[in-house]
Amino acid sequence: MKISIGILAWNEEVSIRATIHSIFAQSLIRDLGKNGHQVEIICVPNGCSDNTAQAARGAMLAAAEKLNHPEDLRWRVHELEQPGKTNAWNVFVHELADPQADVIFLVDADIQIYMPGSLSNMLERLNQHPEAFICTDLPVKHIIFKQHYNLLDQISMHTARINQSAPGQLCGQLYCARAAWLRRLWIPEGIIVEDGFIKKMAVSNFLTEPENNALRLIVAENASHVFEAYTRLPDVMATHRRQIAGYIIHRWIWEYLQLHLPEAPDAEALIEELNRTAPGWTRRLIADKIRKRDYIRIYKILITTRLIRFRGFSVSKKAAYIPLLTIQILLDSLQFLAALNMLCRGKLQKVWRDTRTTNAEVTR
Repeated sequence: MKISIGILAWNEEVSIRATIHSIFAQSLIRDLGKNGHQVEIICVPNGCSDNTAQAARGAMLAAAEKLNHPEDLRWRVHELEQPGKTNAWNVFVHELADPQADVIFLVDADIQIYMPGSLSNMLERLNQHPEAFICTDLPVKHIIFKQHYNLLDQISMHTARINQSAPGQLCGQLYCARAAWLRRLWIPEGIIVEDGFIKKMAVSNFLTEPENNALRLIVAENASHVFEAYTRLPDVMATHRRQIAGYIIHRWIWEYLQLHLPEAPDAEALIEELNRTAPGWTRRLIADKIRKRDYIRIYKILITTRLIRFRGFSVSKKAAYIPLLTIQILLDSLQFLAALNMLCRGKLQKVWRDTRTTNAEVTR
């Protein structure tokens, strides 16, 4: 089987070495001579202002030397001038990844794959379920290893438990997908939280069938990665604002696609046609929705979704989570207003926060 692993990186000079070494330490890579797979690893630094590319090349070379450069492993770094994960994703999937690859892994450059068999287990899980398009793992926040939790830590951990309790959750930090399906997908310009859009296209098979999270998006429970959770209040708030802004945009775009599906066989074909014949269609759509104040409807959907998740809990669990639910709804409301303000002012380039520096906001 041919496997392509893409590492999407933006200003990750500090963390990317650990990420790359955790990938090369995976049994999928170490056992290439036994498992018969052919693997390529491509790091895609995009719009970086630091030495991410150099750090990635050095880490890959050092890791490959430890493995004595197996014949079935190829690796390289491909830099992009344009920043943005969505653009890097499109370029990797459609231009850089081996067109003969059977499975594609997408990896963020600021995580560490925790269990040495994670990638192999995700691949095996995907192969066991031919009806599934994507397999993800179980993300683990680094604070779980702390001996004592502060209030923000506790809220963060409880929020993670609520989110992971819902079926078919896609964490964009690490997942694998059938390459043939993934190559059909182009992420539209304007998407700022790509995993939500990818999930929507997967569970609905490009908006052609009722959503089925458990069928199309599966989880390998014996696979996990560790990521650094935000522990400073400004970072937590910035991330929450970004997620809400992303959700607003997602909702508008996929509803627009559903409305125009009679003009195309599926969302895949429709996106390609719109990108070709109407460049900038997403920007015009967002501006139109703001002008018509359609965000009020989206806010109601956001809060209703939060309540529906809570409704499925047991009575005892509901009692324990009521205070947290109240806090979440309050934060959702405040952050929705903040995200909307950014959308109305056209400040989406400010939605990403660089938590590694003292800069309040940076462009990504």
